[in-house]
Amino acid sequence: MGLMLVAYIDESYDNREYVGYWMTAVIVREKALATYWEALLAIANGPGLALDTELHGSDLFHGDKAFKGMSPNDRIAVYRRGLEVVREHALCVLVAAHIPDSEGAPSLMDWRMSVLSKLVPEIQRVARAQSEFVVLVCDEEHSTTSRVVQLLHDGKASYGVHGTPILETAMFCRSQHSPGVWPADLAAFLERRIDLGYGDDAKRRSTLRRLRSIYQEKREAPVIITGTFVV
Repeated sequence: MGLMLVAYIDESYDNREYVGYWMTAVIVREKALATYWEALLAIANGPGLALDTELHGSDLFHGDKAFKGMSPNDRIAVYRRGLEVVREHALCVLVAAHIPDSEGAPSLMDWRMSVLSKLVPEIQRVARAQSEFVVLVCDEEHSTTSRVVQLLHDGKASYGVHGTPILETAMFCRSQHSPGVWPADLAAFLERRIDLGYGDDAKRRSTLRRLRSIYQEKREAPVIITGTFVV
């Protein structure tokens, strides 16, 4: 085995009019981590942005928080540059999602775990194909932390500690303080916005698809679950 992999994981969901839950993992080789982080920090510390700016998909799309008052073209440019970092430095992008049926979404905690249970095997598949170990870095979410740990523990218990390429258990971080997670959020928001439609006009749909095309060559076939599905 060579250097390990790091899988940065984040989510984007809507449980109102347009219902669906997306989770993405941006997988980076250990040897690429320094340049990956440096490229992201260079974007976040760009002209007109505060030093603690987080590249966040929803905020960029809607012009909220750190991006309030920024022109749409400038926000698109920041979004594009964030995804270019994925294209240039990531090994791959994995996508898992659940779009419920007319009965609506399950509880948020169950929903999160159902999608994660589909994403984790995909991460393991990539790590095995690369003959590498992988570390999971997840955006902090207190309500399901113990369940995520248990999910990974159950996997080790079922297959043995040598039966999984996932090292230890998941690491949890505040996304604001972990630039590596930012592209996972950018991709998750983009995937959700494209797949659910939101009544976007042709111009906006075209812009969203162009943004996704930036990392398309790194994007593996998504796992999309429909109907009723709970872990």
